[in-house]
Amino acid sequence: MTFTIIQEGNAHIAPEVHDAVLGTPCWSGMNDVCFDEPMKEALRKFISNQAANIAYMDAICGRDMLPLPLFDVSFLDGWPHLFWNAVYENTFNNAKESHDSVCITQIE
Repeated sequence: MTFTIIQEGNAHIAPEVHDAVLGTPCWSGMNDVCFDEPMKEALRKFISNQAANIAYMDAICGRDMLPLPLFDVSFLDGWPHLFWNAVYENTFNNAKESHDSVCITQIE
């Protein structure tokens, strides 16, 4: 994980996070009423990258599938929470399947 959770969010406020590489996202710690389309797009990109990175590492390290509950289920009508879980689960399953097939091939 390349980001740190500074402050948890809630139903109306995004979690405050800091990315070790990219810095603090524009949406970090913001109230839901302040979200415009560019902020939503930045949030989508963050979720796509970070949920996938965490899921991939969990899968290849043999950890159980356990999505990080970063976003409140009610924040922005729930789409960040649902999108995080979908990206995480899809990436985890694909990485696990690929990793397992490589291991089986190496054994044979």
